[in-house]
Amino acid sequence: MSISNLPSVYLDDMKKILGNEYEAFLDSYSRSCRKALRINTLKLKASAAGSDETAETDAGFIRSFETETGFHLTPVPWTSNGFYYEKEDQPSRHPFYSAGLYYLQEASAMAPAQMLPVSPGDCVLDLCAAPGGKATELGARLRGRGFLAANEISMSRARILMKNLELFGILNACVTNTEPARLLERYPAFFNRILVDAPCSGEGMFRKDPAVAEAWYPEKVQECARVQREIITCAADMLRPGGMMLYSTCTFAPQENELIILHLLQERPEMELLEVPYEPFRKYFSEGLSTEQLRALGYLDDSAKDVPDTDLSRTCRLWPHKIEGEGHFCALLRKRESEEMREALREAQPENIRRAYEAERPGRNGKTGRKSQAGKSGRPGETGKTRRSGETSRTAGQETLQRSDLLMIQNFIAAYLEQPQSGELSVSDTDILTDVFLEGRKEGKIEAHGGQVYLMPAGVEREQGVPTLRAGLYLGELKKNRFEPAQELAMALPAAHFPGESVQAENPDEEDQAAVQLEDVSDRYVCLSPSDDRLERYLRGEVIPVRQTGSNGWRLLCAGRYPIGWGKLVGGQLKNKYPAGWRIPG
Repeated sequence: MSISNLPSVYLDDMKKILGNEYEAFLDSYSRSCRKALRINTLKLKASAAGSDETAETDAGFIRSFETETGFHLTPVPWTSNGFYYEKEDQPSRHPFYSAGLYYLQEASAMAPAQMLPVSPGDCVLDLCAAPGGKATELGARLRGRGFLAANEISMSRARILMKNLELFGILNACVTNTEPARLLERYPAFFNRILVDAPCSGEGMFRKDPAVAEAWYPEKVQECARVQREIITCAADMLRPGGMMLYSTCTFAPQENELIILHLLQERPEMELLEVPYEPFRKYFSEGLSTEQLRALGYLDDSAKDVPDTDLSRTCRLWPHKIEGEGHFCALLRKRESEEMREALREAQPENIRRAYEAERPGRNGKTGRKSQAGKSGRPGETGKTRRSGETSRTAGQETLQRSDLLMIQNFIAAYLEQPQSGELSVSDTDILTDVFLEGRKEGKIEAHGGQVYLMPAGVEREQGVPTLRAGLYLGELKKNRFEPAQELAMALPAAHFPGESVQAENPDEEDQAAVQLEDVSDRYVCLSPSDDRLERYLRGEVIPVRQTGSNGWRLLCAGRYPIGWGKLVGGQLKNKYPAGWRIPG
């Protein structure tokens, strides 16, 4: 990007803030952006060399994944599962992208979700979640336990968020579409982890997207700051005592960063700013501006009173001239906990919220102290009609499933969850689907709304009064005594584990052995080589020819062993059931 295209007011501010580093900062605009992807550890953990939490990034895993994809990967040093890739790799065109094995994300934008400590069983809120880069990481780290609320105020962006969560196979999530203040009415002091990647003026994205720089104007910084002050105070009020919150932006403006933190600490004295907990953050990121620096630079009035006494250098800034990334700001905060505060908050809540205080921090079994409100709420809308697949209106209500229907659904799904033979890929011991359908544990319930069937893991519910696009996992639809599986279910199923027979697909050019593809077909799966062009044809919505085996019926199509969608096998043709809204351009 040419420096001449950058706003002069913005450049003056950067020169004031950076001082001697300003020329190095300007030079970063002459370098091309380095692109990155983040591995979905829900789907690829079993492929790593070991069972340890760090196995996703060991050298053996990287070599194996590079071999499968042909990518050229270099680790992003401040993440456990982020990698830079090269321009020729084109990961968005690889079928593994459609299998939800990774998310394309700018490297510095990976920092906020990495910095917020999240463990299985936590109650997590991503307040400004679209398009889903951070929400998908938070959801993956929950490993099916606990509760993720992913909120986005824009309906169009909320739909993109929902698709990305579905693509990643995250089933213990609720996607809401409302203002933070309205969400606060239903969830006061409820979540023990909150991420706020606030809408901002986007200065950190100028190099990546010149259109952001063209849309920037000086007043936009203050306009964004006003919105951010409202958002962060609402978020703090949704944080339970002892909980932690990560505030971030992709801008460099102190008015949207350090001054927002000062505002929060002044308005909510129970909040405290924490030290960044992870050594790679401290190694690669810069300290935030201190109160003294803000005064010296003119961002904080000398006459300002009641400025909280806090060390703002605990916040982090990501500068493009110091790292292989675009730019970000992060601040980790915690709400102080006392028995008096917990009791006062508990007594102040309506009965349906008080239950959140009756239990300790959510445990690894995913229970949060919230009882089911089945039948009291559904999907947003007033007509009672289905808005789209997997998105039911509120007034549709919950239906009673016939035992025969329930058994049909359970048998269908259990067939894809059978434990593999020794030496094959294994299903994670935290897999909710396995718990419910194979082992009969009470870790979730199955609901039906308008004929559409959902798995609701423990802790995941639809709240009255909150516009909701998705809660739990959409399993499929009941139609005239048959069950039609949903795309969302396909994305939540584990990698195919059957000991199928590999055969060569027919190839008219026998001399071109490199073009010969492999396929495995069983009575449940069709697994094609990732390089097989039939996968791309399927993703465009076409019917594809496959080897006929067994009777006609549903098959789970996989890229390699990783599910990408459903089809119906009829006479050697796989009838396409890939959703129209997910298809790639022809």
